[in-house]
Amino acid sequence: MVAGQPEDVSVVLSNFQAIAAVLNGGIDNANVNAAAAIAASKLAAYPTDVSKVLRGDGTWTTVPARTSGVVISAANTDLAIPSTSAALIALEIGTGGGTLRNVATPLVGGTLLTIFNLGTAFTIKHNIAGTGSNLYLATGADLIIPTLSYITFQHNGGTTWVEVGRGPASGANILDRTYPNANFANTTAETTLYTKSIPAGIMGIDKVLRLTMKGVVQHNGPAGTDTLSWRVKFGGTTIINAQDSFGNAINGKVNPWKIVVEIANLGAANQQWVDLAGAMLKCDSGAITTGQGGGQNNGGSSILLATGNGIQAIDTTIAQTLAITGQWSVANVQLSFTTNHCLLELL
Repeated sequence: MVAGQPEDVSVVLSNFQAIAAVLNGGIDNANVNAAAAIAASKLAAYPTDVSKVLRGDGTWTTVPARTSGVVISAANTDLAIPSTSAALIALEIGTGGGTLRNVATPLVGGTLLTIFNLGTAFTIKHNIAGTGSNLYLATGADLIIPTLSYITFQHNGGTTWVEVGRGPASGANILDRTYPNANFANTTAETTLYTKSIPAGIMGIDKVLRLTMKGVVQHNGPAGTDTLSWRVKFGGTTIINAQDSFGNAINGKVNPWKIVVEIANLGAANQQWVDLAGAMLKCDSGAITTGQGGGQNNGGSSILLATGNGIQAIDTTIAQTLAITGQWSVANVQLSFTTNHCLLELL
């Protein structure tokens, strides 16, 4: 520049304007030096909380939150959530059997909630007010969540969790497993071997209940004068009443038995086919050298097959009780029956 002479200051002005634009908020990737090492804490609303992350919508939220062992065993249960600011929430149900009405409201709309059921089946109520946000189901009706199933909701930013997905974790859902180790002997009283309340609507119109029971039996007399009656009851109705005489064989051994009961809805919630298949080993000799049982000798195996009288008409849209009972025709200390393991599945 020469004193007293005019100069072109457009370049200087342009530079000042560029600096002013940056200072007034025009910062972009092109005008920030990689070596600037700007502290993240300089960002607006930066939280002093190590558990939070920046969401895509520009808000700060906690990392995905998960709670296990959640209980839904009572009617109209309202659940809390592990964090109201988490973007993703997972609840693992450890104990079911009840109904879920509401889940707590998150701070931000769009929050995703996934409920995994690791316990027995429970019911989600559709769009019912409680403490928290309602659960809006895609079917527009209450929904049974079987064991090993999940359902996902997204919050609408108001007072509702809206269903966005669901599915089973496996083809067969375990509704119940028990190890009763229950024995009845020297009695003619009808004895309950297994009982379970089947939640309303869980069978839909085409699902099957399959109950597998195992245990041991001793049939050591009196030969020719006794039977064991099996009864399958559903909804208070005795559908099958079958007797086994063990071929009138006397056997001092304790031998295994197994039965499978299936109840299938036939295209409607109030039409079922019910059958029972069982086997009881009553041999006193054979190839079993460790354990209980034997080969086919001295009467072989007792095979029991039975079905109900035609199509049943039990309404499964309401809760119904499944019960299996046994009854000796004669009281004798040598007639002993034990249930060791029961497994109930929904197929």
